[in-house]
Amino acid sequence: MDWHLQIRDLTVSEAASVLSVLVPVVTALAGVSWRITSAVSKFLVLKVKMRVPRHTISLQCDKSVDDLRRLAEFRCLLVRFGTDLYLRDLASDQDREEGRTQLKKIKLAMQHDANDNPQVILKLPVHPTLGTQFKIYAEKKPDARMDDLIAALNKAVEKGCIHGVDASDSLYPRVYFLVTKFATVPTIERVGSRRVINNYIFPE
Repeated sequence: MDWHLQIRDLTVSEAASVLSVLVPVVTALAGVSWRITSAVSKFLVLKVKMRVPRHTISLQCDKSVDDLRRLAEFRCLLVRFGTDLYLRDLASDQDREEGRTQLKKIKLAMQHDANDNPQVILKLPVHPTLGTQFKIYAEKKPDARMDDLIAALNKAVEKGCIHGVDASDSLYPRVYFLVTKFATVPTIERVGSRRVINNYIFPE
């Protein structure tokens, strides 16, 4: 009886000694694993950026865009490469990695053509096999009124240039809209009962 108790006490003691050695080792291995995973992820992102060509897209506008520029700054939100439904249901692990959400902001440039007509210039990366999902928005300038901005954008809707004007309910004074020239795709995101729709450029 005493012999069994001695063996039991010794086993518990040995287990404590082993744990005291293993815990730091496991912790160190977990740290190394995280650093390796992070490095691989960054490498894959860099690899994608290096092989995704940036396209210059020119949008012809009329003089009314100059009025809009006085009310807001215009930017493009690069949402992700690929469509939500493809990435969710059909994509390979590699495609899902490359199609991760980015939400990268790209500033739009403005210039005038030979006839002094304004043009909006967008330099957007277009993935060669997944395509690119994006959305353009207007961010109200501090001295402008939101009602004036929405009214000006609705005039562009009447001309058929844009559609889906939607003021953000976030802290940022933004109004999102879709450009008629490009295709649209549904996302898996919802705002209330409405599914979010983004513009999309197909792969070339």
